[in-house]
Amino acid sequence: MAPLPNFLESHDPRFADLVLFNAELELLADGFRWLEGPVWFGDHQCLLFNDIPSNRTLRWSERHGISTFLEPSDFANGQARDLQGRLIQCHHRTRCLTRHEHDGTITTLVQEAGGRRLNEHP
Repeated sequence: MAPLPNFLESHDPRFADLVLFNAELELLADGFRWLEGPVWFGDHQCLLFNDIPSNRTLRWSERHGISTFLEPSDFANGQARDLQGRLIQCHHRTRCLTRHEHDGTITTLVQEAGGRRLNEHP
């Protein structure tokens, strides 16, 4: 396993194999309180992430900097891409899982499990 650059700390040694030994830390933006769900879109050269308190999903690209991708986002937090490159998001406010289709529409994938809304306490 390669050692991590000295500015990084990891709680899982497997992470070290994913970081180049000469990686540099770069501040892309600041002024946020609570960010979650970063997902890289290599085909669009942009990073999507969620600004939870502001209820929005933001986009960062080297060319355009920070812009708003989705607002309101229903307090989206976790997100990923599926095998077709579509964005999958978990939403805290609406307690559901959605998929952003290539045509711009949003499909709700899951709203409940076992007869209960997602995140519902018994």
